Amino acid sequence: MRASYLPVRKIDDVVDGDAPTIKDPLSYTLNLRDAIAGHRLGQSREERLLDYALDGLERKAQPNDNPREDFLRAIDAILFDRERASNRMALAADEVEQYYRDAFDPIINITLLAIDSHF
Repeated sequence: MRASYLPVRKIDDVVDGDAPTIKDPLSYTLNLRDAIAGHRLGQSREERLLDYALDGLERKAQPNDNPREDFLRAIDAILFDRERASNRMALAADEVEQYYRDAFDPIINITLLAIDSHF
């Protein structure tokens, strides 16, 4: 569970500006997203942890599960939230509902896989 949670938390912190050692948060996040999508995770601490988490989650995955896609969806939601906040976008009720689904559904799916849930 921790191996799945910590990389997403790091990405969220980077995008929010709470990880000052990352000088270009958007490039860092997009590069990491591309590495996840392309099955090309490198040797940084975050990438090794993500690779470990994805390996375990993909072994547990049922036919309808796709943990790699869930990580990508979570990153996309984090990036959307950054854009929304930067541009001070107001969302309509249906957009807020979709944003919450985009933000939380993949995290819930990852969590359920990580804890060996049957849901």
